[in-house]
Amino acid sequence: MTNTPSNAAREESLDLASIPPLESIPPQLGSPGGSLPAPTVDAGWNTRTKALEVLAILALAYTLFFARAVLLPFTLAVVLALLFRPVVRYLRKRWRVPEYAGAAGALVGTIAMLIVALSLLALPAEDFVRGLPEKLDAASVKLNQEKLFKSFVSMQKKLNGAGDLGVSTETPAPPRREGEDDEEPEGDDPDYAALGAAGPGAAAEVRQAGGVEVEEEDEPATMVVEERPPSLLNRVFSSAPEALGGFALAFVFLYFLLAEGDAILNNTIALLPTMAEKREAVGLTRAAEKGVSRYLMLVSAINAALGVCIGIAMWLVGLPNPVLWGVMAGMLNFIPYVGAFIGAGVVFLVAYLEPDFGLLDAAMAPLCYMCINLLEGNFLTPAVLGKSISLNPLMVLLSLAFWGWIWGPTGAVLAVPLLSMTKIVCDDVESLRPLALLLGPRIEKDDSASDSPDAESEKPAATAAPAVAPAA
Repeated sequence: MTNTPSNAAREESLDLASIPPLESIPPQLGSPGGSLPAPTVDAGWNTRTKALEVLAILALAYTLFFARAVLLPFTLAVVLALLFRPVVRYLRKRWRVPEYAGAAGALVGTIAMLIVALSLLALPAEDFVRGLPEKLDAASVKLNQEKLFKSFVSMQKKLNGAGDLGVSTETPAPPRREGEDDEEPEGDDPDYAALGAAGPGAAAEVRQAGGVEVEEEDEPATMVVEERPPSLLNRVFSSAPEALGGFALAFVFLYFLLAEGDAILNNTIALLPTMAEKREAVGLTRAAEKGVSRYLMLVSAINAALGVCIGIAMWLVGLPNPVLWGVMAGMLNFIPYVGAFIGAGVVFLVAYLEPDFGLLDAAMAPLCYMCINLLEGNFLTPAVLGKSISLNPLMVLLSLAFWGWIWGPTGAVLAVPLLSMTKIVCDDVESLRPLALLLGPRIEKDDSASDSPDAESEKPAATAAPAVAPAA
């Protein structure tokens, strides 16, 4: 009698075991101590996350555009701080100059150099602007005498004549009625009634007097308001106060970044939780600062040398004010690809405005300009910078378009330095290496030697040599 319940329980358990398990058990039917099924993941979560990321990027671009009055001077100050930071650090280590005094000395020296450069360029620029109206009139006369321009104008006239359908704009005369003659209106004719209500006597007196003189009333003169866009000089002078205020704010930011740079860095690193993260942040900051300052100093020196060479070339061509065009070329070279074409177009127009230059003579100035730029871009810059910072041309053009749209000409000048800073930082951070490869490949000397096919073919031979040597 004691074995009967145990056998029944065993048979019941076997029957339960033969039942296949359910794919999902509702929580209210599951055992209290059992594990609940994993929560289902919403399939649209990834889509919503990507949409939020896109909206965040658009909001960032919106903020950069509408807060440019503050963000543009601050960004310019950050770039200049990376350029002048080694100078302040050298003064502190070598001559024991405090950072506040070193930052003030660097700013005063920079402002003094800018004032000297502007004073040297003021007189040539004033001469060029003063003689510009007369040169424009002479250039228009000279252009009308060019054979190429005449052929272009004649072709344009032929094309305009081919599209004319010969439609007359004159109003046709009303058709004459049958039986209508040139006799005087009489009787009940509407024209007769138009002579007045005085009757035939008044009509006869009018005919004897020689007809009716209708005095036309003077119509009031209509006033036409034409809205003309402001000229280039008006735009320059109207935007001058805003530009000067932005540069003044940038210099204020620059002074405090140079004077308080280490303190700001130390306070930021103190927020990190572990000592390993603090060491990594310090190393990354020092490496990025060193790489960016080296890049900016070398690029500034290359652009200055390019400006000197182009100024000498413009003097040899015979262009007036060669110093002005050399400085313009050095500044425009901070904008790759686009700056060279803008500078070549400007020197061509300036050369053609001269009365002694023809069309072919004026073409010599942009030809020399582009040749010097090609030599600098293909030989000088790769020899000085090497391939450590190699930017993708498409990324450079996209950066120029974006920052030029957001911040105007100053943003276009800052586009390539900002892109280079981003690439340098991404090269040093392991998680950002894919973005660095997208911006442009970085070829290190050690990596290039080890990654080359010759090195890989020699590597097994070198490892196999010690194994053969003992056998010999």
